[in-house]
Amino acid sequence: MTVVRLDKSGPVELVPEPFRSERELEDLVVSTPGLLVAADEPPLALVSRQVTLPESGTLDILLVNGEGLPVVAEAKLGRNAQSRREIIGQVVDYVSALTSFTVDELNHLVEGRIEVALRSFPEGADDDQRLEALWAEVGKNLRAGLARYVILVDEVPRELERIVRFLCLRSNLDLSLVCIRKYTDTLGETVVVPQHVVRSAMVQQEVDGGSSRQIPRELQVVIEAYEARAATGYETRGRGHSYRQIHPPGWPGSLHYEFLKYRDGISAEIHVESDSVSHIAEVLSPFAGPPRPGIPVDLVWDRKWSRNRGRLFARLPVATEPEVVAEAMAKLIELTHDAVAQKLGTREA
Repeated sequence: MTVVRLDKSGPVELVPEPFRSERELEDLVVSTPGLLVAADEPPLALVSRQVTLPESGTLDILLVNGEGLPVVAEAKLGRNAQSRREIIGQVVDYVSALTSFTVDELNHLVEGRIEVALRSFPEGADDDQRLEALWAEVGKNLRAGLARYVILVDEVPRELERIVRFLCLRSNLDLSLVCIRKYTDTLGETVVVPQHVVRSAMVQQEVDGGSSRQIPRELQVVIEAYEARAATGYETRGRGHSYRQIHPPGWPGSLHYEFLKYRDGISAEIHVESDSVSHIAEVLSPFAGPPRPGIPVDLVWDRKWSRNRGRLFARLPVATEPEVVAEAMAKLIELTHDAVAQKLGTREA
């Protein structure tokens, strides 16, 4: 690709300059995460670099975007001999390992830097409620196995582009292939040019004729089954790729029911996501236990959820009939709603 700078004396063609090492490419992204952001994407903030994941290796760069999506960036210079298949294997290994953490565990691993990164966004800087919302989004994405993996290159091998494009189209992996090239001018000044070669959203729009990314079909049919029976005020809300929430009338937004899609299942849950409703945990935790009518799996109390505030959930296999998952949510609401409402009323009084 030819890059030309226009100045008063006329066009000046810039000279390509190779990166000396993968470390130099990493340093550039660490100092300027915006190089990885496409025009229609939220901003990125650096979390940490050289993050060691037990049993999986060390991530070059860990970031988070303004919607709470974890983002891993790995630099690969074209002249290095690592095979394309090895790179893709590393993608799967790293993403599976990263998303096995809860947000609290990951934040501990990086010494509190997730919270620091979220506070760097305007939404989380001075508003604790917005910070809590971003924190919850990171947790949801990790639980659902959602993280973006960016492969940084200084040149684009055709085989790698083909493989990444195929995976964007045929898998649930969120991948980006970004080529960053460096140029110098006659004065020795450096110009850096990023090119977003392949992105999952871009490939999906090509297939869908420009439409936005849809939620997984398995979750969509569950939502449809639930909506067919939902009482007024108990309809689902949200446009997230992996979840839909239910906000009972009069309840604070940080206390809600939620359908959540995982890799291997769909869960009916009730979440406690702020300190103002943390007392609800003592009401919900006793409901944990074996299957009961309408809920064919164990109800589990997760006390570590959302900074140890808690959630109650029933996770069903992804092959479960949609009506069964919808029924599980209806029964979870029936089982817990009045006790929660009573506790809320007592606290308000």
